[in-house]
Amino acid sequence: LPDNQIKALHQTPDGSLWIGTRNGLARFADGRFTVFNHLNTPALVSDECNHLGEDADGNLWLAGSQLLLYRDGRWVAFQADNSLLGPRGPSQRGPQSGAVYCLTPRREGGIWFAGRAGITVFKDDWFTALNENDVSPLSGLSPIGLLEEPIGVLWALAANGAVYRQQLRSEEVDTVVQ
Repeated sequence: LPDNQIKALHQTPDGSLWIGTRNGLARFADGRFTVFNHLNTPALVSDECNHLGEDADGNLWLAGSQLLLYRDGRWVAFQADNSLLGPRGPSQRGPQSGAVYCLTPRREGGIWFAGRAGITVFKDDWFTALNENDVSPLSGLSPIGLLEEPIGVLWALAANGAVYRQQLRSEEVDTVVQ
């Protein structure tokens, strides 16, 4: 492993176990480890991996000091201006700040991200801030944990330990724990 302090684990449908550390990422498959870091993977500008997750399309996401997508056997990274190198070109925007603290799948497809600038959703190769289409009291929050329930409730854990929940079809937010 790249480091003995494991920060994230995720198993993909093919049986691979992905292990995130502060010094790189390792994939355990077919009885052997493959290490990914800035020395052997150009898309990895930083080796830090805080969270791993998968969207409904089976793509692996890495959240850390940068945001990376592992799709079709290759890493896709954000540029310095946070635009994704994808089918819509350089105008496509990612989270407003490079650091991404956590991520969770969306029930309607895509994936939620939380970072320094708040909550963002990625769907159909496009990013939208939580407050871009709706005014949400969660928009200014920088959660360290996210979870969407199948009934359309988004839960957010703040760094101070407060827990919030929002019905996604509503602007109303409840503070569950403060």
